[in-house]
Amino acid sequence: MDYAYLRQQLGIFDSLQTIESGFTPPSSWYNDQQFFKLEEKSVFMNHWLYVGRIDQLPERGSYFCGHFISQPYVVVRDEQNNINAFYNVCRHHAACVAKGEGKAQKFVCPYHSWTYDLQGKLSHAPRLDGIKNFSKKDYGLVPIPTVVFGPFIFVFFGENPWDFLTEHSALESQLKETAYENLHFAKRIEYTINCNWKVFVDNYLDGGYHVPYLHKGLASQLDLKNYSVEMYDRYSLQLCSARNDSKPQRGDFSERVSGGAIYAWLYPNFMINRYGPIMDINWTIPIGHNKTKVIFDYFFAKDIGEEFIKKSIIASDVVQQEDMDICNAVQAGIESNAYDQGRYAPLFEKTALHFHQLLYKDFANILLQENTL
Repeated sequence: MDYAYLRQQLGIFDSLQTIESGFTPPSSWYNDQQFFKLEEKSVFMNHWLYVGRIDQLPERGSYFCGHFISQPYVVVRDEQNNINAFYNVCRHHAACVAKGEGKAQKFVCPYHSWTYDLQGKLSHAPRLDGIKNFSKKDYGLVPIPTVVFGPFIFVFFGENPWDFLTEHSALESQLKETAYENLHFAKRIEYTINCNWKVFVDNYLDGGYHVPYLHKGLASQLDLKNYSVEMYDRYSLQLCSARNDSKPQRGDFSERVSGGAIYAWLYPNFMINRYGPIMDINWTIPIGHNKTKVIFDYFFAKDIGEEFIKKSIIASDVVQQEDMDICNAVQAGIESNAYDQGRYAPLFEKTALHFHQLLYKDFANILLQENTL
């Protein structure tokens, strides 16, 4: 990476600016492969990242695998009912030891049959006659720090994991008041968007600014005059009550948002949307500097019928399609000659500025280290 260029582009954004006079980050943050690589090293290696749900591990031996940027992982519930995460990498010649999801008593590498128990310990390494200075206890799967937050599982790929639960204790209390842990997973839907992952996050964090223009059906059911935001060190909340005088619109939005909405964003790439008997999450996974996978997991209260679930997911899909179209359009504009920096709408985009300031801090920490080498 060209660190001098990255520092120059970083300096274009004033992290101490006021929202009234400030400019958004330059387009290079969104369309340059070098910034995408910088994010892997700075943002994603220094923060807790969502990887899955507790219900994916219903019994001892249950596991699921995943891959975030360059990091393959496996998450498993062991014989003692503990949830462990490991790099899905054999310590012999680096093949993945597990695939997909399911149930296992052990992980056996398909390459040379090195075998690991559910706590990651190497239990069998065949045909090593003549090897010297080797002990099985030194060659277990490499563990990944793991934390459980309600029904969610987070991991930390970097070297200095901080206290996730303390950092998000206020959010946990607020979500517990909505009995979110009693909701049940219903369905997963994946979307691929032709934009940088930060374009999707920016759209999520614009404080409802785009809702009356882009999501007319949803807007008709929300009391947007009472839209508010709360910001914390590494997350933010957007809160909005439902309109009492609204009429059902396409996709039955009135059923979906009855009781109002809580939109929680956890830096860098995880969102929780809480409405009445419904919760869905948006998990934003970068797969290139201009391509993003967004995974939606839908949860509902126990007593919700299949018809309600079906209508609610259809209503949600209407919103997602609208967001996808605009995010694709924004990325096309960012990559043109016509755009470099934009402005903030002071009444709405405080949470977007907060996001950009957190990015700046992560970028600057890495670039400062590189500058001293």
